Amino acid sequence: MIKTFLTLLSILLFLSFLQPAAAQTSETEEYSYEELLDKIKTKQKKYIKSTASTPWDQIYLYPSFAIIQAYTKISDGISPNFYHSGLQISLGMDLFSEHWFSETAFRNFGASKTETKELFLKELDFKIGHKNYLSDQIEYRFSLGVSTRTIRLSDETTGFHQESKNPALISSVGILSTLPNSPILLGLEFNYRSLLVANEFDKGSMGLNFIFMGYF
Repeated sequence: MIKTFLTLLSILLFLSFLQPAAAQTSETEEYSYEELLDKIKTKQKKYIKSTASTPWDQIYLYPSFAIIQAYTKISDGISPNFYHSGLQISLGMDLFSEHWFSETAFRNFGASKTETKELFLKELDFKIGHKNYLSDQIEYRFSLGVSTRTIRLSDETTGFHQESKNPALISSVGILSTLPNSPILLGLEFNYRSLLVANEFDKGSMGLNFIFMGYF
C-alpha cells in the first residue's frame, strides 16, 4: 500500500515539472508589421556598417622599373660632364586618394667613364606627388622630394679620388599611358636634381626615365 502511494506521488511530481516546461516552449512572440520592418532595417544597417569600405581600401601599390638617361654636371676644372645610363626600381602608394601618391625609388648608375675619369653614382629618393588624367588612357603626374646621392669621382692616371654623400631636392614631371585591358602603364618622366648642400665637384643632374609601371 505504501509502495503504491509513493509511486503515484512520484508520477504526480513528474507531471507537475513537465507542465511549466511545456508551457514555456509553447509560448510564441508576436510582432506587428511595423515592428518587423524596424527589425529588418536594424539588421541591414549592421550589415552595411560591417562591410563598408575604409580609407585603406582605396590604397593601391604600384611597383615600377625604369631605364634612365641622365646628365650629371661636374665642377669646371675637375672633370668633363657625364652623360650616362642607369636603372631605377621604385614602389609607389596612393595616399588615401586617387590624385595623391608617394614613391620611394633606388637609382643605380654603376660606373661611367669619360676620357680618363670614372664616375660612380647611386641615389635613394622619396617623393610626394599629384596625378590626374588627360583622357581615359593618359595620366600626367608631377612630384617633389628629396634624395640621398652617393657620388664618387676618380682618375687613375693622376690618382685623383673624391667621394661625397649629399642630399638633393628632386622635381619630376611625367606622363603615362595605360595598355588596353592591362594594369601596366608605360611612360616618360623628366627629373631635375639640385643639391641642398654645396659640393666641391657635384653640381646636380637631370635625366629622363623610361618607365614600366604596374598597378596592384
